[in-house]
Amino acid sequence: MSDGRIQQIAMPYDLYEAPNNEFVASFIGESNIVEGKVISTPEGMAVAINQSVVVLPKFLQDTYRQGDGIRMMIRPERFVDHESLKADAVYFEGTVHESVYLGTSYKYRIKLHDSDKSILMRANIKGSRTPYNVGETVSLACAAEDIWYISDGHNYDQ
Repeated sequence: MSDGRIQQIAMPYDLYEAPNNEFVASFIGESNIVEGKVISTPEGMAVAINQSVVVLPKFLQDTYRQGDGIRMMIRPERFVDHESLKADAVYFEGTVHESVYLGTSYKYRIKLHDSDKSILMRANIKGSRTPYNVGETVSLACAAEDIWYISDGHNYDQ
């Protein structure tokens, strides 16, 4: 509930994985809100985020026009080392500004190089690479299917 209005009624899993809007995304867990621009490609309408281009899902192809701004939500645990993903991914590069050990994982705040914004990343300890150090430059990726499109109180997933 926000400003006396119910924002979403759903099971906890759905609230976390499929938030209706930015308020729900930030209220239930941590989230990264990133902005991109819609562009036209031979494959259809796509979104340019940083230096990556991801084709919009088919059901969103008629929703946006070239030049439209678009807001997207990515959960911190969806980021991986850029080497883990090769195609259909969004890439980010930045410097680790904060590293917090949480027992089963690390939480990082990463200042993006091409923006004044920071993103949160969470990495599990087991099976993970060596923890990042504060001041280290990192290249991260997020699979296209882990992007949640948020617009006008409606969510659009892949």
